[in-house]
Amino acid sequence: MSAPGGPLSFDSVMKPSAGATASKGGRRDRRSSAPKPLAPSGGATIEHISRRLSYFLRHGAAEAGIPMAADGFAFLDDIFKQSQMRNVTVEDVREVVRACPKQRFALDETGPRIRIRANQGHSFAVAELELKTITLENFTEICPVVYHGTSKGTWDKILESGHLHRMAREHIHMTVPQGISGARASAGIFIYIDLAKALTDGVPFFQSANGVILSPGVVGTEGILPSKYFAKVTNRAGEVIWTPAQEG
Repeated sequence: MSAPGGPLSFDSVMKPSAGATASKGGRRDRRSSAPKPLAPSGGATIEHISRRLSYFLRHGAAEAGIPMAADGFAFLDDIFKQSQMRNVTVEDVREVVRACPKQRFALDETGPRIRIRANQGHSFAVAELELKTITLENFTEICPVVYHGTSKGTWDKILESGHLHRMAREHIHMTVPQGISGARASAGIFIYIDLAKALTDGVPFFQSANGVILSPGVVGTEGILPSKYFAKVTNRAGEVIWTPAQEG
């Protein structure tokens, strides 16, 4: 891991995942497009700044020419050089980090130059991202219950395909009930994962620094988690709408 304030280079970060710039149907992933510049000073909201930080730290660092260390950290002053971050201050970024209920970012102010990283959600591999491995021995303490939140329309597609897919990201994202980085507010369907079964079969699971449960999917696949690892599926009211008995 690079020391705070130490040299950064693109050599420490792998290339974006296959499909990072286009979805399965060939449609370009909206996260891969550079955001528009912020409005002049006073016109940038915390949400606007957060979205632009997410883009650079999760998806667009290489394209923007921002050096990133193996642990996912980039120097904040390098990000400020981007036109999309015009008029953003260090205090603005501190407020974004403080105010984010999902703790998307980590700020390192221990060195002569401030560093920042996204805790998870990258569309490229980060070699030394801080992840805790989940095992059969520790999952009941870390995340006895986990689910993936999605929309009704997406659930219909998952049901048809028979699996969850990481899409343009490095991992499938899951959360624990009342977790820090929970499902999106728009999620109306919750896919509960049978962790014991998946872990027994060797499917890798990790916990990010901000509490998100991550899985690259079944080893040897292109990031899929088959429905045989779904324990149940519920709607927002808690009503069970699918069980393994309905599969097939």
